[in-house]
Amino acid sequence: MKRSVRSTIWLVGAVMTLAPVSLIQGAPPWAKLLPFAQVEADPKKEYWLSEENGPWMIMAASFTGEGARTQARELILELRRDFDQVAYLHRKKFDYTDAVIGLGVDRKGQPKKMRHQRSVKYTEYAVLVGDYPSVEDSRVNKTLETLKTIHPKSLDPTSRQDKTNARPFAQLRDLYHKVNPEKQSLGPMSRAFMVRNPLIPKEFFVHAGISPLILRMNSGVEFSLLDNPGKYTVQVATFKGEVFYETELKKEEVDNWWQSLIKKKEPSKLELAAEKAHILTTALRKQGIPAFEFHDREESIVTVGSFAEVGQRQAGGKLNLDRAVYQVMQRYGAQPTAPGKISGNSTSVVGMGLMPKQMAGIMFDLSPRPIRVPKKPLIR
Repeated sequence: MKRSVRSTIWLVGAVMTLAPVSLIQGAPPWAKLLPFAQVEADPKKEYWLSEENGPWMIMAASFTGEGARTQARELILELRRDFDQVAYLHRKKFDYTDAVIGLGVDRKGQPKKMRHQRSVKYTEYAVLVGDYPSVEDSRVNKTLETLKTIHPKSLDPTSRQDKTNARPFAQLRDLYHKVNPEKQSLGPMSRAFMVRNPLIPKEFFVHAGISPLILRMNSGVEFSLLDNPGKYTVQVATFKGEVFYETELKKEEVDNWWQSLIKKKEPSKLELAAEKAHILTTALRKQGIPAFEFHDREESIVTVGSFAEVGQRQAGGKLNLDRAVYQVMQRYGAQPTAPGKISGNSTSVVGMGLMPKQMAGIMFDLSPRPIRVPKKPLIR
């Protein structure tokens, strides 16, 4: 290592900031969204949600049961035609009939198998509105106000010949509005709220930049994650430290704080986290494993591998993990064991029956996960 991890962490100093930096970044295809054009409302088309929409949207209404798809489609066409709102249809299936693994083990030491109280299957159709690049988009509040106060004809069951209403708890919400004077101006979509596009991977909904402070904390680190050439890696260990907050201290106050920090005899939690990450990274490297370390304002992590992609996303939104990525996750993930069983210096997680793996006396995460590799900003 070019310099000790502890000396690197001292650089946190007086340039403390509030928001933690995410480890995932990237420029998604919607980064240069254009303003809304005239909204199309073709009754012969179905406007299904895709990865190209969003990334931020408004959940306007959901439908389930008999006639759900038809009623959702009618609402979408009405929103597009009469209210000039870009609306999409999204379908999701729910299955609560299979057994699930619960906490703890049974009398035979096997993981508990449990069932849902209601063993049902159903499909839900959601109506999502908008193509917003961020939650701070100036159009969001105006659209929310519109959706919460309008009364679309397609949501009025009295206008339907079959008098059906496929919206869950619709009658209960309508009754609540009627008995509360302050709510009577609200419409059937009064519970509309912001959501992410469910077809877009979660890693795209994070801060994309790396601050100068984080760059300084990771400069001089021999196996820095910032030097990983791949797009993705697998986070195998996480070490929490202290969280630093932005302050309005004057220069002399910062200098006094800095001197008191340096004089501390005991290392901070953030330093200890960094030291553990470095020890584990070094141990992995000695075994020929491509390990990397990364330090930010509140934690240090260790990752393994360098991958061009995490896997292939199927039409229904399911992600099939790349074989190499999956093997790393399996190699360092916890193993099932009887609760309380002791192995070496570690004890299985009480009630879960999981034994974390370890190296050099340091434990790995219970569930390693793929993350996007942070990149250094381009120097202009």
